[in-house]
Amino acid sequence: MTGTPKLDIWVAAEDFDHDSTSIIGLHLAGCDGALNCTTLSKQRQSFEQNDFGEDFGLLTVTMPAIDELIDARSWVALGIVVPDDSEDDVWLAFDTTRHPARGYLN
Repeated sequence: MTGTPKLDIWVAAEDFDHDSTSIIGLHLAGCDGALNCTTLSKQRQSFEQNDFGEDFGLLTVTMPAIDELIDARSWVALGIVVPDDSEDDVWLAFDTTRHPARGYLN
């Protein structure tokens, strides 16, 4: 895998709260069959619910570039977390018909 990982994901602050800044953290890892995982790239992205109104908003997160060999018996995992310093919990509308998610390498 060589390139810059990006993820398009639909997010909202809990209850569409307009008074806070929310944060998500992404962790991309390569894992072997024994579940030993190595971080390939990670990134944090903040957003303001005011930018999305009373709905989910499309957030594109660009992660640091990677250049890693992924063995044929291995797999790639994506973790999405809400860190402790986020001012609000986060709702995800992940890969629904109305809110399609997409990950890609550039």
